[in-house]
Amino acid sequence: MTDQQQQRDSLSTRLERIEDKVDRLAESLITVARVEERIATMLANQVETNKRLGRHSNRLDAVETGLTKAQGVGRVAERLFWLAATAAVAVYMGATA
Repeated sequence: MTDQQQQRDSLSTRLERIEDKVDRLAESLITVARVEERIATMLANQVETNKRLGRHSNRLDAVETGLTKAQGVGRVAERLFWLAATAAVAVYMGATA
């Protein structure tokens, strides 16, 4: 083989290695782009989940407030019932005595 032919073969081999590296780099960039797209989707889903969680929290607060009010009304009603029952027993006992 001549020197020129050896140089061509060497350059050809070197060029093939460079092309392989460029191909691997392109594949890596595609993979990075896919990962970035997945991350963007996950972040969008997280924002939506946080909004929904906030709405549920507000609803729970409203239910808790309503329940607290209902418990207060229930206590008053129970006390009125026992007051009326005690008065009825007292009237009955006073009438039979």
